[in-house]
Amino acid sequence: MKPLFLFCLIWIVSVGLSFWAGTQLSEDPQPANRQVKGLNEEKPNAAKLIPKKKVTLPSVPNPLPPPPESIILANGDLDAVDQTEFPPNLRRAMEGGGLVERLGSYLDAVRAMDSGNSQLVLAAFEALPKGYGRHLEMKLLMRSWATFDPVSALAYANEKLDARSERRFAVAEALAEWASRDSKAALDWAKAQNEDQLEDNPLLAGVIKGVAEKNLDEAAKMFLELPPGRARWQSSHHLVQKFVEKGLDETIAWANQIPRSDKGFRDNLLGQIGAQIAKNDPIEAAKWADTLETGDARNRIISTVLGQWVSRAPDEASQWASKIEDPSTRSHAMTQMANYWSVRDPVATAEWLNNFPPSKDMDPVVGAFVTRISGRDPEGAVGWAMSIVDEKKKATALNQALTAWRRVDKQAADKWSNANAPQPSQAP
Repeated sequence: MKPLFLFCLIWIVSVGLSFWAGTQLSEDPQPANRQVKGLNEEKPNAAKLIPKKKVTLPSVPNPLPPPPESIILANGDLDAVDQTEFPPNLRRAMEGGGLVERLGSYLDAVRAMDSGNSQLVLAAFEALPKGYGRHLEMKLLMRSWATFDPVSALAYANEKLDARSERRFAVAEALAEWASRDSKAALDWAKAQNEDQLEDNPLLAGVIKGVAEKNLDEAAKMFLELPPGRARWQSSHHLVQKFVEKGLDETIAWANQIPRSDKGFRDNLLGQIGAQIAKNDPIEAAKWADTLETGDARNRIISTVLGQWVSRAPDEASQWASKIEDPSTRSHAMTQMANYWSVRDPVATAEWLNNFPPSKDMDPVVGAFVTRISGRDPEGAVGWAMSIVDEKKKATALNQALTAWRRVDKQAADKWSNANAPQPSQAP
């Protein structure tokens, strides 16, 4: 019995101890030292190992300007634009930001423009600041729109854009794109809009611009058929640039086709050609000028050539100007050289002029030099004015130099004038 009793006693104690231990371990322990600083803030390590689920909240876009109330469609009616949310690229274009980002976003939009999304692209354009600052965006809009609906693009330009700053530019770009794809249709439309004006039709400038992008010879032929007026003048600028890009020989051959009967326009056109050639190669432009007959056209080209050449190689430009054979043309060239060079380097200009003795041919050249240096060296200008041969021209130049001198040192200028200047009775 004794072993059995001992066994039962041990079993009962074990059960009791297990029950007590389970009860104690199921409760949250509260150690005596939890009031120590820092321990109360600790979290169980298990919580650190469980990642929290990331919740992405829908973004709320910034308020956008409302799309335009209407656009002009091909039939001329006004249709309301649906209140459709703008795609991200158009939203960026409308909200502004950097120039590169704005143009990039807008370019993406117009590149994908078609009849289905034209309202949205137009809305993005109209959200931009009006005026000259959006001319590039306008060109992209008109060019893209005219590829699939030129009549609507032209109607919008005529109805909605400011006549002083935007309309003419937009119409020309839409017509140019149309003409580059269907010259006959664009030409017929332009003529139909100008039935009451038998002569000048400015719309034809846009048509010729577009034709020149595909067939320069055809555009040149159309240009020669234009009557005097704005269309011919505006077309000339674009054709000159296109021919110069093609080459000097082609440009000169085209210029020679301009009727000599219209001297004023021919001279202006040759001047434009000379200016464009001189920008790229002033030496070649100078060689061409040497082949032209004496007159206004040649002088215009000489002026533009020297204006470009003096900033690159003034010594070469001055030598060329002083060696022109025709006296009147040489005087004009040297006068222009003195004008341009003295602004940049008056000392070098003076050294160049010292190579030529005083003469009536040199009087205009020296007079131009006096005008340029009077403000910075009036005393020196007085000395140069005294070298002018023609008495009337000398008096004019001297008066200008003395006036400038008196502004900075009246006493010295008056003293020199009393001692050296010719008396009024001696002047012719």
